[in-house]
Amino acid sequence: PPGRKLPPRRKENEYPEADDEPRAVADPTERLGRALEELYGWYDQKQAMLGRVLRDLPNLPALAEVMGALWSPYMESIVQILAQGWGPKAADGAALRGALRLAVDFNSWQILSGSGLESRAAAELATRMVTGPLGK
Repeated sequence: PPGRKLPPRRKENEYPEADDEPRAVADPTERLGRALEELYGWYDQKQAMLGRVLRDLPNLPALAEVMGALWSPYMESIVQILAQGWGPKAADGAALRGALRLAVDFNSWQILSGSGLESRAAAELATRMVTGPLGK
């Protein structure tokens, strides 16, 4: 629903603050672009730490438990917020949510960043990749 709040942060800089600016944007394409630019900027700042954490998840059950309780619901709430307002062009909601999950995923950002794209350019490309099939 509109105005839905993301989970509260547990510690300073644990994950990016979800401010109201991207969420308040009515146009879903613009909202997606702003949100990805913010998220990708945070990934850029936290890539060493987050990369190690995500790499080690399969081998550290306690870490997987913590990340499953905090990170996974946070990422899913981002997808739910970004999935709002696409209208009839997004009749296949599962495809839209899948594309959004791919766009917000840290590994997707790593691939784009590793290809030489800065955060803003990566966010613009990911936005076009999500919206292209929707004809937006």
